[in-house]
Amino acid sequence: MDRELSAMRRIKHKAFTIIELLVVLVIIGIFSAIAYPNVSSWIADREVRKEVYDVVNLINEKKSDVMNGKYGMVQIRLKPGVEIYNMSQDDFFNTYKNISEDNRFKTKKICDYQSQGMSNLVRDKATEMSLSVNSKESKVHVWPHTEAVMCITKEGIIKFVKKNLSEQDPNSGEIIEYFIFCSKTNTTQKTCKRNIRKDYQYKITWNRIINQIKVYKYRKDHEWQLIDG
Repeated sequence: MDRELSAMRRIKHKAFTIIELLVVLVIIGIFSAIAYPNVSSWIADREVRKEVYDVVNLINEKKSDVMNGKYGMVQIRLKPGVEIYNMSQDDFFNTYKNISEDNRFKTKKICDYQSQGMSNLVRDKATEMSLSVNSKESKVHVWPHTEAVMCITKEGIIKFVKKNLSEQDPNSGEIIEYFIFCSKTNTTQKTCKRNIRKDYQYKITWNRIINQIKVYKYRKDHEWQLIDG
């Protein structure tokens, strides 16, 4: 009799343990169903934000090189990838400041492509970045799909020969240029544009003298929120 009671107690104990396990599994399932969308959203936003700041840090690094005299000018091409072209101090002087020199770059205070008369621009592939369709590792698409170009100098007086996308700064009122980042989770390279009303969308802006890079995030109320700069 004692053996039978003992066996029944063991069975009841095992049954109770199984019920507890099932309850725990149900709780985990409910928690996962609630938390997963939030976690996925946080990851997608974090991935885009990281690449935005990688680009901003690269721009600031090259600007620092110019300010410290390492180069006379640095040309940065933002596209589905970031290309860097450096101009030495001597070449910059001969192009823009030499009294005996007379060229359209000096007269109009512009810069152009390496292939369009600026052969003294030297590409720096070691510091470049791959974005969007140019990289499987990249988590972003970008806009414009062609490119936006900066020409960084100490004086900040050299402008790229072609116009970049521009808008009015909501605070200062000055004309600024911009570059858009979208997430690959909810856009394609063709659909990534300025006001597509998608989550995880960021924008960097700069003025003519490129003295400050600002970072904005697109909010669900259809406004760009300044988060840095």
